[in-house]
Amino acid sequence: MDPKPRLACQQCKKRKIRCDKGTPCSACRRGGLSCHAIQRARLPRGRTARARGANTNIETRIARIEDLLEDYNEKHALQLQASTHAEKHLVHNGTASAGPISNARMDDFVAPDFWRLLSEEVSGLRETLESGNEDEDSPKTEPTPEPNDATSRAGATLFRHAHPTSNASFDMPSPAVQKTLLEIYRYRVESVYKVFHWPTVLRLFEQNQQPKQSPVPVRTLQYSILFMTFCSITNEEAIAQDLGDRMKMLQLYQSATEDMLARSQLLSVPDLITLQAFVIYLNALRTCSNSATTWTLTAIAVRASTALRLSDELASNASPLDRELRRRLLYAIGILDSHASMDRGTVPMLPLSAFQSPPLDMNDSDLLSTSNVPAVLSHGFTDMTHTRLVYAAMIFQRKCYELSLNADGKNWSHWPKMLAALDDFEQHVENDLHRLKDVPGPLARFHNGAGPRILVTMQLLLRRPPYRPSSNIVPPWDDMNILEAATSVLEEHLKPTSADLAPWAWNSWIQWHALAVVLSELLVQPVGSLSDRAYAAAKEGFSSYITIIADGDSGLLWQPIARLMHRVQRLRKPPLQEALPHDAPPNTAPALPNGTLPQEASGDFETFPFDTWDTQLDDASLFTNPGFQSYERLDNVHATEDTQWLAWNCFLQDLNFPGA
Repeated sequence: MDPKPRLACQQCKKRKIRCDKGTPCSACRRGGLSCHAIQRARLPRGRTARARGANTNIETRIARIEDLLEDYNEKHALQLQASTHAEKHLVHNGTASAGPISNARMDDFVAPDFWRLLSEEVSGLRETLESGNEDEDSPKTEPTPEPNDATSRAGATLFRHAHPTSNASFDMPSPAVQKTLLEIYRYRVESVYKVFHWPTVLRLFEQNQQPKQSPVPVRTLQYSILFMTFCSITNEEAIAQDLGDRMKMLQLYQSATEDMLARSQLLSVPDLITLQAFVIYLNALRTCSNSATTWTLTAIAVRASTALRLSDELASNASPLDRELRRRLLYAIGILDSHASMDRGTVPMLPLSAFQSPPLDMNDSDLLSTSNVPAVLSHGFTDMTHTRLVYAAMIFQRKCYELSLNADGKNWSHWPKMLAALDDFEQHVENDLHRLKDVPGPLARFHNGAGPRILVTMQLLLRRPPYRPSSNIVPPWDDMNILEAATSVLEEHLKPTSADLAPWAWNSWIQWHALAVVLSELLVQPVGSLSDRAYAAAKEGFSSYITIIADGDSGLLWQPIARLMHRVQRLRKPPLQEALPHDAPPNTAPALPNGTLPQEASGDFETFPFDTWDTQLDDASLFTNPGFQSYERLDNVHATEDTQWLAWNCFLQDLNFPGA
């Protein structure tokens, strides 16, 4: 007896789209959904025969329409070529006119794309009719068609290594090497930046062992994970594990990922798997190059998430796995958005309202496609624990920004709300420390150490936002020692990473914000014991970060920091230090007439060795605009309670309007 035939899956029936009846089907693979197959006996023959007979006339008419459109397209192509040739000839001979060519007909000016799209729609209708009856046997189609040239060209404009017109071929590593790389990715990346349900990823890769026969989204995901994996290891680690030369592998898999992204339909019809791959690619790009390109391309990820409506919850009958995958991807884009905005000193693009339902704190093993969410979630260290800490920081950052929009510098009603948001995040950190303090293993130690560091950073961001508010958001009674806090953050991040925590060293964030806060505070209190300690940390951080800071080549971020450093050095000239009595209390500034602020010194003196940078810098290159006025207000005011905020505001002025 024949086995029961495989019919359209539940997802395709629900979405009313064609199912190729694969395992899983291509529609579910493209959408990142769980494919639930249906197998049952055929319907009665009479019903099938009647349905087939009813379609015969429609199929005949479609065939005639297709023939007519094909004939018209060929005819139109010949006319268009002749018309174009004639127009070029007239322009070449200087006789072109603004009016239409005399022998042109109206149908010559109908966009050929219209007819091409109409032909495709008719062709798709034919395929639907041929396989519309679930009980008929039909051959399986290719899972994901290659995009047209226009889509590829659009993708190539964004990805510098993509060559859509070439037949570039990128081979996957051997199964043994691929297994090693996937294990590295899961341990180093997935543990702190959770995007996937890992068993689903492994199953997807197992079903697509031949890259050239795999759908474009799957290939894109494979290459993006390999690219990120090599970003997370050192060259010594790559050689020791026989993985090849790290730099060559980075170039190979970056090119492969970009080639696949250019071939995908990310820019026109994004799907869940391609968007996952794109987010991993952006994270790798930010990790390896610290390029402002990540900041720019993050906007595409945000738009794609909107197109997929990731902020909207799925229907109640959707599987828990599908729901969690969408949540994890949305929040991963939110983290990327926050990090990219911090890299450039801008506000995040995704609003707070986009994040309503955070992913659950649970292990992948507890989340299966056919199971319900466990009634009691784990209270220990889970696959999501560290990523949820980063979620909480991301949400706090957005709350601060939106609350700051209501600040006017006079009414401080926003401040208690900001402190309440900070208390919520602090409570999250303290809860983690309490329940996970005895959890063994390096990942738990990394997490427990990261929490307090992130908390101090959030306290700084609250008082010194990286974007420029319309007015001072910090009330005069706030007593936090910002210089000491910023110095501590800088010193902590400059410490060498211990060997057991090295697997997550890639996840460190360049602390340009803490460096800028230290320097801006030194504009107001340039000398003293705390200032000396802060200046020492600033010099070390300046040397470490300046060559790898985001957008280092164009200088949109680092040149304002360099001008800030230059100004601090001029304030800390020896005569100013000698004006301080030997028995003065720690961090006491020298007495200045009329309560004025320290002024920049004139004349030449030794400063930080700018000539050791990749780019030679001096006064002429730092201050290209002779009318540079970013710090003019700070030079012309007496010392007040708002002076520290004014110094930071002057830096943000220079950051947003460089050299103005």
